[in-house]
Amino acid sequence: MFVLLLGLVGIGNGLAVADVPIPSLVGPTPFNARSSQTHPSPAVPIIDGKQVVSMKVVGFTYIPSTFTVVQGVPVEWHVDGSQADQCARILTVPALGLTIPLPAQGSKTIVLLPKEVGSLRFSCPAAMTTPGARFLVIA
Repeated sequence: MFVLLLGLVGIGNGLAVADVPIPSLVGPTPFNARSSQTHPSPAVPIIDGKQVVSMKVVGFTYIPSTFTVVQGVPVEWHVDGSQADQCARILTVPALGLTIPLPAQGSKTIVLLPKEVGSLRFSCPAAMTTPGARFLVIA
């Protein structure tokens, strides 16, 4: 039974990496926990020609987990990973080819330039963090 449940969680994580939405089959776990923010945030304000966003990683949860940003405007992304667990200490943005280790103390600043309208997903390498975490890029 344990192996079957482990397989279901693994399949769910694999589908999350492939951006295929599925309902949770085993309920919330540290690996598929939802953040308190499930709807896209309002557009991030543009300050001094860049969009500044902040996120905290607590365990396997991103707080907040979604950001709405404007296409073609640089994003300065501050990530506090001091409370991240295991693979959540590494952040990946597959569409941009980014893999960023987070420091054990303090925060990491990542600069992005969203070039295309759509979703820019991010997660840990094993997709065990907040499902659906993304930048929603608007024109």
